Amino acid sequence: MRESSRLRKCLAAGIAVSLAGVILLMVALGTLTRSSDPDPVEYEMPVPLRTIKVSSIASLKTAINYSIPGDQIVVSNGAYALSNPMVVEAKGTSVRPIVITSESVAGAEITGTGLFRLDGAQHVIVRGFKFAYSQDNTPNHVAL
Repeated sequence: MRESSRLRKCLAAGIAVSLAGVILLMVALGTLTRSSDPDPVEYEMPVPLRTIKVSSIASLKTAINYSIPGDQIVVSNGAYALSNPMVVEAKGTSVRPIVITSESVAGAEITGTGLFRLDGAQHVIVRGFKFAYSQDNTPNHVAL
């Protein structure tokens, strides 16, 4: 009977060690996280259906106005002055958001007093911009 008890303890210890190894492997591979909220830096963006590259405020406005779910609008690196709000009324979906992004993180700088104003926008992601100056802090303006 002692041998049977010893065998069960060894088996339990082996299972515990194996389970610990699997958990460490899952953490290393990134499939197990501590939080249910995605880390914005690590959050994987959906593959865009279309990528529209713009390099001026006028072309950005046009791209936003004619965007469809799944579009990614990439603003070339540089400084862009906004004296009035950039109104965004685009509507993406939860599966196919509309992404308005800088070519590189902080590579497109928005200066002036205007920002992005999200009026009725749905599933729109604004990311990577550097906002250098703004006096408008109303709730529907985005400064990332």
